[in-house]
Amino acid sequence: MGGEPVMLREVVINRRIFNIPTLLMDTIGAGTEMFVTIDPITRRVTIGPGSAGADPGPVCYEMGNEVPTVMDCCLVLGILNPDNYLGGKIKLDREKALRAIKEQCADVLGVDPYYLAEGVYKLINSTMKEHIRAVLYARGFSPADYCLLSYGGAGPMHVAGYTEGLPFKGVATLPYAAAFSSFGCAAVDISHRYQKSTTIMIPNGADDGWKLMMGQGMLNPAWEELGKLAEADFKAEGLPWDQAAVRQIAYVRYGSQLEDIEVPSPVSRIDSAEDMDRLIAAFEALYERIYAGVAKHPQAGYQIFEVGLTAAIPKVKPRLVKRPLEGKSPPREAVKGRRDVYVEGKWHATPIYDMDQVRPGNEIEGIAVIEAPATTSFVPPGKRIRMDEWSMMWLT
Repeated sequence: MGGEPVMLREVVINRRIFNIPTLLMDTIGAGTEMFVTIDPITRRVTIGPGSAGADPGPVCYEMGNEVPTVMDCCLVLGILNPDNYLGGKIKLDREKALRAIKEQCADVLGVDPYYLAEGVYKLINSTMKEHIRAVLYARGFSPADYCLLSYGGAGPMHVAGYTEGLPFKGVATLPYAAAFSSFGCAAVDISHRYQKSTTIMIPNGADDGWKLMMGQGMLNPAWEELGKLAEADFKAEGLPWDQAAVRQIAYVRYGSQLEDIEVPSPVSRIDSAEDMDRLIAAFEALYERIYAGVAKHPQAGYQIFEVGLTAAIPKVKPRLVKRPLEGKSPPREAVKGRRDVYVEGKWHATPIYDMDQVRPGNEIEGIAVIEAPATTSFVPPGKRIRMDEWSMMWLT
């Protein structure tokens, strides 16, 4: 938010709460290896919670699993290429996947197996979309203020479905979507984070003397203690402390509230009452962005029960290549041919493109499939993919 990642001070792992600062993440069971079954009581399609994982994997892997998965549905719909999975290293058995979907799901409901497979594809997309919508709006964020980046091997295959109707500023994916998490790990700065409990209270209308006492008597010593700890850790790890960017943090709340907000401090020390006022003003501004101005309650005063500090050293970043824009039409070598794809209850002879051959400036109208060895982008009717000069592929 505002260029700053949202952090959690505690994380829940296996129903246990750990005091481990981590990036705010929301997860949803919507992987392509999730089992597709029919509930025997409600006779409704159920996706998950069980999953075939990578081993034994979907039915089409032929590695022992016999229960159809979301990926099997995408395969029988024609979205996935059975001969180009991982560049052809794994041959996918489309007929076996179709048979499992038909016998275990479609025949139970008395419907066409391709109709059922498309229903599964739409259902998992809808589930992801509603999760995104709920999480964003519940935290006071608007999709219109953000771009969504779709990655992971299956992300581009579903992104048009799970962003449909959400007014994002932009929706993008990239040719190396399957390895984007690794890209992020390689590029992220080396950063250490420290926290310490404290008890700082600033009543409404507190005078300058009280603010200065709270700042110099409690806040500054806590930040200094964390700074010394960070310096010792950096030196022990052989990291140059003189190159570290240090940032002080305060966790501020209105008096008697249960939740606080992580506030990057605009000052590194409280040397005057005005410095404390600047910290409080930073909290007020952040609070208003998250909860709206009408929720502010300065009459309750302010409490700081925890402070923090981050120390970071920039890591050498991979250099992205900017390429000149070419024409809208993809080059001849980018067109691999056509494949029948099942969309909206009908088969369509769909153009297939080689993602590695698509050039900046090219635009591809749906219905289309854009393939790479480790990922597949599906462009439904009414949508368009355009590659920009950084090889980002924007869905419009």
